[in-house]
Amino acid sequence: MDRIDQLEAALSAYGYVVIAEPLLNHEVLFADTLEAALAKVESAFSFNAKHYGFRGRSKNALAALHNAVPHPCFGVEVGQDI
Repeated sequence: MDRIDQLEAALSAYGYVVIAEPLLNHEVLFADTLEAALAKVESAFSFNAKHYGFRGRSKNALAALHNAVPHPCFGVEVGQDI
């Protein structure tokens, strides 16, 4: 479960909330899915920073990211506090 918690924290740093829970005995698959979602988010964030000149995790950078990737995977969505 530590891996899932770390991935949830990493996604939270980009303004996403994990609303899904892993099925019993499928925690590894759930963590792999969250890891793929994080990779997708980081890739889009890097692309936006390089092509649009965003620096850091500003509100504009996060807004562009959330527009580009509103749902990185099932059970992960944009948080309401951003």
